[in-house]
Amino acid sequence: MSTPLYNDLAKPTADFIKKDFPDNFQFEGTAKHKYGSVVFTSNLKKDFVGTVNPKFDIGKFVNKNGTVSISIDTNKFEKVETTIENLFPGLKSILTADSKKLAANLTVVVKPRSDVFLTVADKLIDKTITLTSLYKPNSRVQVGGDVTVDLKALNKNPTFNLGAQYNINDASYLKVKINDASKAAFGYTLNYDSKTKISTAWAINTRDLSAAGAHTFGVNITSTF
Repeated sequence: MSTPLYNDLAKPTADFIKKDFPDNFQFEGTAKHKYGSVVFTSNLKKDFVGTVNPKFDIGKFVNKNGTVSISIDTNKFEKVETTIENLFPGLKSILTADSKKLAANLTVVVKPRSDVFLTVADKLIDKTITLTSLYKPNSRVQVGGDVTVDLKALNKNPTFNLGAQYNINDASYLKVKINDASKAAFGYTLNYDSKTKISTAWAINTRDLSAAGAHTFGVNITSTF
Protein backbone atom coordinates (compact mmCIF):
# COMPACT_ATOMS: atom_id res chain seq x y z
CA MET A 1 0.00 0.00 0.00
CA SER A 2 1.39 3.42 -0.94
CA THR A 3 2.21 6.01 1.71
CA PRO A 4 -0.74 8.40 2.28
CA LEU A 5 -0.35 11.94 1.01
CA TYR A 6 0.76 14.51 3.57
CA ASN A 7 -2.51 16.45 3.30
CA ASP A 8 -4.53 13.33 4.10
CA LEU A 9 -2.72 13.10 7.44
CA ALA A 10 -1.62 16.59 8.46
CA LYS A 11 -4.55 18.71 7.30
CA PRO A 12 -6.90 17.50 10.08
CA THR A 13 -4.42 18.51 12.79
CA ALA A 14 -3.71 21.93 11.27
CA ASP A 15 -7.36 22.80 10.64
CA PHE A 16 -8.56 21.59 14.03
CA ILE A 17 -7.10 24.52 16.00
CA LYS A 18 -7.00 27.22 13.32
CA LYS A 19 -10.37 26.97 11.59
CA ASP A 20 -14.01 27.55 12.58
CA PHE A 21 -13.27 30.42 15.01
CA PRO A 22 -14.18 33.63 13.11
CA ASP A 23 -13.53 36.94 14.88
CA ASN A 24 -15.58 39.20 12.57
CA PHE A 25 -18.54 39.09 10.19
CA GLN A 26 -17.33 37.76 6.86
CA PHE A 27 -18.54 36.14 3.65
CA GLU A 28 -16.16 34.12 1.52
CA GLY A 29 -16.90 32.70 -1.91
CA THR A 30 -14.65 30.33 -3.84
CA ALA A 31 -14.88 29.34 -7.49
CA LYS A 32 -12.79 26.21 -8.03
CA HIS A 33 -11.18 24.90 -11.20
CA LYS A 34 -8.74 22.08 -11.86
CA TYR A 35 -6.04 24.73 -12.40
CA GLY A 36 -6.74 26.65 -9.19
CA SER A 37 -9.37 28.93 -7.71
CA VAL A 38 -10.71 32.47 -7.44
CA VAL A 39 -11.65 33.65 -3.94
CA PHE A 40 -13.51 36.79 -2.93
CA THR A 41 -13.91 37.92 0.67
CA SER A 42 -16.01 40.70 2.16
CA ASN A 43 -16.60 41.72 5.78
CA LEU A 44 -17.96 44.62 7.79
CA LYS A 45 -14.54 45.98 8.79
CA LYS A 46 -12.56 45.80 5.55
CA ASP A 47 -13.08 46.40 1.87
CA PHE A 48 -13.76 43.64 -0.60
CA VAL A 49 -10.71 41.46 -1.31
CA GLY A 50 -10.37 39.24 -4.37
CA THR A 51 -7.68 36.58 -4.77
CA VAL A 52 -6.58 34.63 -7.83
CA ASN A 53 -4.83 31.36 -6.92
CA PRO A 54 -3.71 29.24 -9.91
CA LYS A 55 -1.95 25.93 -9.16
CA PHE A 56 0.36 23.90 -11.36
CA ASP A 57 1.35 20.25 -11.09
CA ILE A 58 5.14 19.75 -11.08
CA GLY A 59 5.08 16.06 -10.19
CA LYS A 60 6.52 14.96 -13.53
CA PHE A 61 9.59 17.12 -12.91
CA VAL A 62 10.35 15.92 -9.36
CA ASN A 63 8.97 12.36 -9.53
CA LYS A 64 6.81 13.21 -6.51
CA ASN A 65 3.40 14.72 -5.86
CA GLY A 66 4.28 18.40 -6.16
CA THR A 67 2.55 21.70 -6.88
CA VAL A 68 3.37 25.35 -7.42
CA SER A 69 0.72 27.74 -6.13
CA ILE A 70 0.58 31.47 -6.95
CA SER A 71 -1.64 33.91 -5.03
CA ILE A 72 -2.31 37.51 -6.06
CA ASP A 73 -4.97 39.63 -4.38
CA THR A 74 -6.42 43.11 -4.67
CA ASN A 75 -4.41 44.28 -1.64
CA LYS A 76 -1.24 43.87 -3.74
CA PHE A 77 -0.18 40.77 -1.83
CA GLU A 78 1.71 38.23 -3.92
CA LYS A 79 2.78 34.76 -2.82
CA VAL A 80 4.45 31.83 -4.56
CA GLU A 81 4.47 28.48 -2.77
CA THR A 82 6.18 25.27 -3.90
CA THR A 83 5.05 22.06 -2.20
CA ILE A 84 6.46 18.56 -2.57
CA GLU A 85 4.51 15.73 -0.95
CA ASN A 86 6.35 12.68 0.41
CA LEU A 87 9.83 14.03 -0.21
CA PHE A 88 10.55 11.00 1.94
CA PRO A 89 7.75 8.82 3.41
CA GLY A 90 5.71 11.06 5.70
CA LEU A 91 7.78 14.21 4.96
CA LYS A 92 6.46 17.32 3.24
CA SER A 93 8.56 20.29 2.14
CA ILE A 94 7.22 23.80 1.55
CA LEU A 95 9.04 26.87 0.22
CA THR A 96 7.05 30.10 0.34
CA ALA A 97 8.03 33.55 -0.94
CA ASP A 98 5.62 36.45 -0.64
CA SER A 99 5.63 40.23 -0.75
CA LYS A 100 6.52 40.35 2.96
CA LYS A 101 8.99 37.53 3.62
CA LEU A 102 10.58 34.25 2.57
CA ALA A 103 9.69 31.10 4.51
CA ALA A 104 10.59 27.42 4.34
CA ASN A 105 9.54 24.47 6.42
CA LEU A 106 9.70 20.71 6.61
CA THR A 107 6.89 18.73 8.22
CA VAL A 108 7.05 15.14 9.44
CA VAL A 109 3.79 13.24 9.81
CA VAL A 110 3.38 10.31 12.19
CA LYS A 111 0.23 8.22 12.60
CA PRO A 112 1.03 5.68 15.35
CA ARG A 113 -2.60 4.52 15.53
CA SER A 114 -5.69 4.91 13.38
CA ASP A 115 -7.15 7.43 15.86
CA VAL A 116 -4.00 9.51 16.52
CA PHE A 117 -2.30 12.09 14.25
CA LEU A 118 1.04 13.73 15.08
CA THR A 119 2.90 16.34 13.02
CA VAL A 120 6.20 18.11 13.64
CA ALA A 121 6.77 21.29 11.60
CA ASP A 122 10.22 22.88 11.46
CA LYS A 123 10.07 26.43 10.10
CA LEU A 124 13.66 26.74 8.99
CA ILE A 125 13.84 30.49 8.40
CA ASP A 126 11.60 31.54 11.30
CA LYS A 127 13.48 29.03 13.50
CA THR A 128 10.44 27.59 15.24
CA ILE A 129 9.30 24.02 15.79
CA THR A 130 5.64 23.11 16.23
CA LEU A 131 4.25 19.79 17.47
CA THR A 132 0.59 19.24 16.63
CA SER A 133 -1.57 16.31 17.73
CA LEU A 134 -5.14 15.16 17.15
CA TYR A 135 -6.87 12.30 18.96
CA LYS A 136 -10.23 10.83 17.91
CA PRO A 137 -11.49 8.54 20.69
CA ASN A 138 -14.82 8.01 18.93
CA SER A 139 -16.94 9.28 16.04
CA ARG A 140 -18.29 12.27 18.00
CA VAL A 141 -15.31 13.57 19.97
CA GLN A 142 -11.93 14.97 18.89
CA VAL A 143 -9.23 16.42 21.14
CA GLY A 144 -6.08 18.16 19.94
CA GLY A 145 -3.57 20.91 20.34
CA ASP A 146 -0.22 22.34 19.36
CA VAL A 147 2.96 23.52 21.07
CA THR A 148 5.43 25.93 19.42
CA VAL A 149 9.02 26.48 20.55
CA ASP A 150 10.93 29.56 19.37
CA LEU A 151 14.52 28.42 18.82
CA LYS A 152 15.67 32.06 18.80
CA ALA A 153 14.44 32.55 22.38
CA LEU A 154 14.70 29.27 24.25
CA ASN A 155 14.37 31.11 27.56
CA LYS A 156 10.75 31.93 26.73
CA ASN A 157 7.91 29.56 27.54
CA PRO A 158 6.48 27.68 24.54
CA THR A 159 3.16 28.86 23.17
CA PHE A 160 0.30 26.38 22.96
CA ASN A 161 -3.32 25.82 21.99
CA LEU A 162 -5.65 23.13 23.34
CA GLY A 163 -9.01 22.31 21.80
CA ALA A 164 -11.91 19.88 21.62
CA GLN A 165 -14.74 19.21 19.20
CA TYR A 166 -18.09 17.50 19.66
CA ASN A 167 -19.98 16.37 16.57
CA ILE A 168 -23.68 16.98 17.16
CA ASN A 169 -24.61 15.19 13.94
CA ASP A 170 -23.23 14.74 10.42
CA ALA A 171 -23.83 18.41 9.58
CA SER A 172 -22.90 20.37 12.73
CA TYR A 173 -20.42 20.46 15.59
CA LEU A 174 -19.30 22.46 18.62
CA LYS A 175 -15.68 23.49 19.25
CA VAL A 176 -13.77 25.02 22.14
CA LYS A 177 -10.12 26.03 22.52
CA ILE A 178 -7.83 27.91 24.89
CA ASN A 179 -4.26 29.17 24.45
CA ASP A 180 -1.28 30.01 26.64
CA ALA A 181 -2.51 33.62 26.97
CA SER A 182 -5.74 32.34 28.60
CA LYS A 183 -7.86 33.36 25.62
CA ALA A 184 -10.76 30.95 25.20
CA ALA A 185 -13.00 30.55 22.16
CA PHE A 186 -16.30 28.74 21.67
CA GLY A 187 -17.59 27.92 18.21
CA TYR A 188 -20.52 26.34 16.39
CA THR A 189 -20.36 25.22 12.76
CA LEU A 190 -23.17 24.11 10.48
CA ASN A 191 -22.56 22.55 7.08
CA TYR A 192 -25.75 23.87 5.51
CA ASP A 193 -25.20 21.79 2.38
CA SER A 194 -22.29 20.34 0.41
CA LYS A 195 -21.21 23.83 -0.75
CA THR A 196 -22.09 26.17 2.13
CA LYS A 197 -20.71 26.32 5.68
CA ILE A 198 -21.70 28.73 8.47
CA SER A 199 -19.41 29.21 11.48
CA THR A 200 -19.96 31.37 14.57
CA ALA A 201 -17.54 31.92 17.44
CA TRP A 202 -17.17 33.90 20.65
CA ALA A 203 -13.70 34.51 22.09
CA ILE A 204 -13.00 35.92 25.55
CA ASN A 205 -9.92 36.88 27.54
CA THR A 206 -10.36 34.79 30.68
CA ARG A 207 -7.37 36.50 32.31
CA ASP A 208 -9.02 39.93 32.21
CA LEU A 209 -12.75 39.91 31.50
CA SER A 210 -12.93 43.71 31.71
CA ALA A 211 -10.19 44.37 29.13
CA ALA A 212 -11.40 46.62 26.31
CA GLY A 213 -11.45 44.90 22.93
CA ALA A 214 -10.37 41.58 24.44
CA HIS A 215 -13.56 39.76 23.47
CA THR A 216 -14.75 39.09 19.92
CA PHE A 217 -17.75 37.58 18.19
CA GLY A 218 -17.80 36.52 14.57
CA VAL A 219 -19.82 34.84 11.85
CA ASN A 220 -18.24 33.38 8.73
CA ILE A 221 -20.22 32.12 5.74
CA THR A 222 -18.23 30.23 3.12
CA SER A 223 -19.61 29.06 -0.19
CA THR A 224 -18.00 27.06 -3.01
CA PHE A 225 -19.16 27.28 -6.59
